[in-house]
Amino acid sequence: MNTNAKFDYSLYYHVYGQTNNKERLFRSQENRNFFLRRLKRYLGGFLNFHSYALMGNHYHLSVKIKEEVDIQNYLDSIPVSERSVIEKDYMDLPEKSELISDLVSSAFRRFFISYSQAFNKKYNRKGNLFNKPFKRSLFDPEIKFFYLQYYIHHNARKHGLVSNFEEYRYHSYFEILDGNSNIIDISEIILRFGSLENFELFHKEKHYEDKFEGLIIEE
Repeated sequence: MNTNAKFDYSLYYHVYGQTNNKERLFRSQENRNFFLRRLKRYLGGFLNFHSYALMGNHYHLSVKIKEEVDIQNYLDSIPVSERSVIEKDYMDLPEKSELISDLVSSAFRRFFISYSQAFNKKYNRKGNLFNKPFKRSLFDPEIKFFYLQYYIHHNARKHGLVSNFEEYRYHSYFEILDGNSNIIDISEIILRFGSLENFELFHKEKHYEDKFEGLIIEE
């Protein structure tokens, strides 16, 4: 599996990252909420999010890179003086696909730095919080979309933290079922599963390991 796949328009990725030395990534619910707010702030203009799981020392995301026109429109909405260097370079390039992977990777780095700085300040901590590089693998949504959402929402059960995935609260399953999320693209969940009822039913069934081939990133 390529865990350093390049980002490109309209493609789907499983993104995974953990802390240095498996240190705690979250010490409170406030940390988790801040993590999601920062994720949306730094990456919401470039990605659609389908699911997440916030674990003790790592996180999982299912994402899709937005289309070129949507990313251009997002960057157009940012004053030139507030754009990063790579955002300015991207907007100046006639062939923007040359920089899309670097652009998204840079947004992830800014997100990591922002969360780490706030975390370090709050807990009087020093040094890098996240292990580098973060991992991402490309997947075919026509074959693996259902199974990646299942894998992410069942991650706590996989690690033996709970016996039933519904006992774990720090993932996107419940806000998807509620149909109200500040970060998840619920429209694509409904499009691919057919309905939220089908989404719920799929998660409550048992699916075997062979279905997750090409999705599981070593943790």
